[in-house]
Amino acid sequence: MPVSVVIPARNAAAHVGEAIASALAQGAEVGAFHFVPAQLLDYRLHAANTTGGAIRSPKDFMPAAERVFGDALILSRLPATATPRLRRAAEIHLLTYSAAQAIRFRRYGAAFSYLGMVGRRSLLSIPRSAVSLSLACVGI
Repeated sequence: MPVSVVIPARNAAAHVGEAIASALAQGAEVGAFHFVPAQLLDYRLHAANTTGGAIRSPKDFMPAAERVFGDALILSRLPATATPRLRRAAEIHLLTYSAAQAIRFRRYGAAFSYLGMVGRRSLLSIPRSAVSLSLACVGI
């Protein structure tokens, strides 16, 4: 199935290569390219990552979920009954990622706080998030 790739105007040349590499890595046949003269959504935080020196919290990541689940075009393609479940799953993923990053930076209090936020969204998600945090504790 061909994949349509949207190329944002900002740094378009770099995004073309990145989009092709991403599509090929996923085993997809590259389809049409569409140039969009405005930035759509930049979910990446280039200033830091888990090996970098900057500390991030869920407040840094949640705007990405808000942008995705606040986009009328995306929501129009999702079943209305699935949207709350998908949003909760995305938030839980971002919170778990933030907690694992906090563990790597030895901010254990923040990590357990983020795990509590996971529990407020879904008690059933705590074991899976706890496993991720345990793996982060041992460096995985």
